[in-house]
Amino acid sequence: MPASKWLPALLLLALPAAAAAQVYKCMDGGGTSYQSSPCAVGQVTAQAWPAIEYTPPAAADLERLRMIQQAAARRAAKPRATTRRGTASRAVAASSIGACAAARDKRDRELDAMGKAGRKIEVRRAADRQVAAACR
Repeated sequence: MPASKWLPALLLLALPAAAAAQVYKCMDGGGTSYQSSPCAVGQVTAQAWPAIEYTPPAAADLERLRMIQQAAARRAAKPRATTRRGTASRAVAASSIGACAAARDKRDRELDAMGKAGRKIEVRRAADRQVAAACR
């Protein structure tokens, strides 16, 4: 995950506890405002959220999070294998995917053409074995 996604969260975690304050939702006429001081005369307090105690994370926790992010970035940067065993080229992998899809389509067409006979479990298992062989 890019550091740009974690940076705002880390900055929020680094805010001091003194920044916590109660929030008021004030309404007057057709307007709504959110503020840290009580609503003025003539405004209605629609809702108030209390301040919460916030303890910043310990330095060890932040370091652990940084190390996890670096490990994830290293894993994401590694090239991925093209097949399960990693021995086939991309062209072979693509053609086997095409053969597998073609076998599934053929199975579906044949079972649909059989009607009720295609619903029997033995018939479906035999068709599935053919698809599995094509997908190897």
